[in-house]
Amino acid sequence: MRFRWIRVALVASTVFAAGTALAAGLRFGWWSELIATVPAARWGWVERLSWITGITSLPIAVVSLVAALRSVPANPQRPTPKLTLISALEPNDIGIHRAAPLHGFIEESLTPYVPRDSDVLLCSELDRASAHGGMVVVVGDSAAGKSRSVYVALRERLSGWRLFIPRDASDVMAAPLPARTVVWLDDTPSLRFLTPSGLTAADLAPLISDRNRPIVVICILWPSAYDEITRQPPEDIKFNDPMVGARDALKLTAGLPVMISSTFSEPERVRAAEVAAASSDQRLVSALADDRFGVTQNIAGAPQLAEHWRRADVIHPAGAALLTAAIDIRRLGIRQPLTSKMLQTIIPFYLNSAHHDGSARQSFRDALRYARRPLVGGVRALTRLPGPRSGKSTAYEVHDYLLQTGVTDRRSAPVPSEALDILVSRITDLDELARFVLAADSAGLVRHAEALIPRLRLHDPRANWRLVELLVSDSDEAQLRKYIGAGICEARLSLAELLVDQDRIDEAVSDWGHPDVDDTQWWGLAQNFYFAGHDNLIRRLNAAGDVNGRLLYLELLERDGCEDELATLASADDLDVAGWAQTHLARLYVTQGRFEEAIEEYFDLMQREDGDFADEATRAWASLMVQQDNEDALRDWAADNPDYGLPKMFLADLLAKHERLDELRELANGHEISVEFRYTALLRKMGRVEELRELAATEDWWAAEADLAALLKDVQAEDGLR
Repeated sequence: MRFRWIRVALVASTVFAAGTALAAGLRFGWWSELIATVPAARWGWVERLSWITGITSLPIAVVSLVAALRSVPANPQRPTPKLTLISALEPNDIGIHRAAPLHGFIEESLTPYVPRDSDVLLCSELDRASAHGGMVVVVGDSAAGKSRSVYVALRERLSGWRLFIPRDASDVMAAPLPARTVVWLDDTPSLRFLTPSGLTAADLAPLISDRNRPIVVICILWPSAYDEITRQPPEDIKFNDPMVGARDALKLTAGLPVMISSTFSEPERVRAAEVAAASSDQRLVSALADDRFGVTQNIAGAPQLAEHWRRADVIHPAGAALLTAAIDIRRLGIRQPLTSKMLQTIIPFYLNSAHHDGSARQSFRDALRYARRPLVGGVRALTRLPGPRSGKSTAYEVHDYLLQTGVTDRRSAPVPSEALDILVSRITDLDELARFVLAADSAGLVRHAEALIPRLRLHDPRANWRLVELLVSDSDEAQLRKYIGAGICEARLSLAELLVDQDRIDEAVSDWGHPDVDDTQWWGLAQNFYFAGHDNLIRRLNAAGDVNGRLLYLELLERDGCEDELATLASADDLDVAGWAQTHLARLYVTQGRFEEAIEEYFDLMQREDGDFADEATRAWASLMVQQDNEDALRDWAADNPDYGLPKMFLADLLAKHERLDELRELANGHEISVEFRYTALLRKMGRVEELRELAATEDWWAAEADLAALLKDVQAEDGLR
């Protein structure tokens, strides 16, 4: 509104300046040469009109400017968020799918709600979070019923609260939210809030940690996104993990994530049948009879969406091309809006020449009409995104169920190379570039991925790894060496892998252990080669003095039963080599059943001043005592070390091995945590539900909770779990 007033003020000011300037010029003769050429009588009315126009426009300009200033918020950096009372919340406010009617009869109302198995946990998590503030995470496939379940739970539990639906992460951080507010973070179909550059624990913790101003944050995710965020990164990138901020944010959840299944369990189907019979709602009856789609997916129009896309190949190739192109764009990790211009540019590459009938512009319009055609119930495969105040938006989004299904169906389908060239040229966000690179191998896009590495090498190490892996699979040694020259350490590791695969061992060893690469990464690569059976490389690394090669060489000697060589190395001057060799020699004796000799080696190692070798030998000896049922030795050890927890732990292992429950219970009463774990694990193994339940109810036996839950799950005790 203020921009409209500013425009009026500018126009009025211009009229005022022009009118008064002209009138003054005529009055005081500034335009004398011009006036002299025209009879004076003709300028009289021009002068009077100019004065009137100029003076009249001045108050209009002043009033407009004042109105524009008054429309500016007091704090433009922190806009007042739009809050909706939950008791007045409409289903479509939070994207609940409309129910598809039967036989073309449009039914606007939702189907009656069928209580889900997950509702108990969902309500419990909402109660916990709303008490003093907290986060609730809800995970489920598209059209699984996530939003509907949360909607019902919110209306039941927090009807007096207000809901805030932010557009992006900046809205969450900027909004001054009052107490008793629910923040709705819907990260479907793609991540908007919990992205590598999005919300972190530092952003969300202040929202939910003020006990006097309780705020609940609800995060809604697809399973693939939840897995992407919570999956621990490989060792080689754990110090530069792009999802660490999002993962830490999810750790703010004190309870369990609420998992909502896309298929109904048997109890849910029974409840659905009861609800259908009581309400006479034939949509539920029809959904229960569908053996291809889940109940909630059927109700949301999944059958119509799937058929609309798949049959388009035959009845409307241009429409099929547009929808497939839109799905591929999202499959490649590109999240920027699907604009008309972008889609119109790339769909020709999804069409066969036989389908190019008429102008490209007309073909696109027809394709867009097909993709946006309302299906039964009003559901559309492609929907127009909200646009600015003036004019219509030219950006679109694929229906989330069709997107999830399409990405699965096309996970290994090729993408036209020409379309990729266009898409890559339009990507400006580094997160999107990284996601594109990570998807490149599944789509066979080596050439496009390689071209992006200079822009990504410092942004996302996962992208570097994926690129160099592709180069290894393509045996592109020259490109790997080029990347090594650019300082990309992953390429050095991958070159070593390529050289070993080509049996060029000497060349691989000559550069092994280069300081550009972390030693843990060299160790991981060496382990991979050991388990892959590259014994020759391990021997060459050992001969070259590589530490990792030496350790794996000892593993190789133990595996092959090389007792003499291990015994020789066990007396080496290098104490580290001697210690590891003696450890492997003792393990070899155990494998061969020569327990007395193994014990002798372990005792010798236990006397060493080196704590690591002594500790490992102690544990190995104790495990051997458990294996041989040497209870006396363990009890003597425990008696000699009453304040040391390790003897009790191994004694507990022996008692648990023979299910000597009473003795293990007595040992566990000392509240040594490792013993408690073994005691509750034995209770679970023996099916002692009541004893576990009794222990779980006490604060001192928190180790019993997990085993009680696991046992109830083992025996399928649904009531007990609830």
